[in-house]
Amino acid sequence: MSTKKMSRVLAVAATALATGAGAAYAAQPAHEAHDGSSGWHGHFMKQLTQLHDQLKLNAD
Repeated sequence: MSTKKMSRVLAVAATALATGAGAAYAAQPAHEAHDGSSGWHGHFMKQLTQLHDQLKLNAD
């Protein structure tokens, strides 16, 4: 197998693995958190809010 073809096969395999892992993570049932947010979306939003606070971003 040529180097180009091997690289392409590895890239496709890595993409498929990442997509499958992401879908499995997203499909997990939401668990109620202490702050009222739930599941992976609540966790993501909490991290995003912390990042905005650190960078002092606002809607202006």
